[in-house]
Amino acid sequence: SQRFCVRKLYIDFRKDLGWKWIHEPTGYFANYCIGPCTYIWNT
Repeated sequence: SQRFCVRKLYIDFRKDLGWKWIHEPTGYFANYCIGPCTYIWNT
């Protein structure tokens, strides 16, 4: 059976979005869930 898990996804404003006008923070973690979830997880 497939297990539920949280995957890390870092969005870098300059590299991923081309947003050179934002200096700080340089990005953020936009983690996401994959698989079945038997109860609510906070990411």
